[in-house]
Amino acid sequence: MFPILLALIQLFIFFRTLGSVNTYWSVIILVTVAQLPFTSGRGTRAASSCSSPLTFPTHDQQQQRREDRRRLLTAQAEAARVAE
Repeated sequence: MFPILLALIQLFIFFRTLGSVNTYWSVIILVTVAQLPFTSGRGTRAASSCSSPLTFPTHDQQQQRREDRRRLLTAQAEAARVAE
């Protein structure tokens, strides 16, 4: 990857050529270009071979977590009752 400063220089020259240096569209394009290197690229071979930190649990995993949380809270409440 190249430094973002090199891309900013090129974008500034591009926006100056178009005459849109201080416009909303230039900000939208700039933010879009700046975020492109951080997109996940789902569906590509490289992205599917590594595990993404933004994976969401399945329905079964969510239900298991709820049950575990419920058991923990019940055990904590019971321990609090016994301690009194």
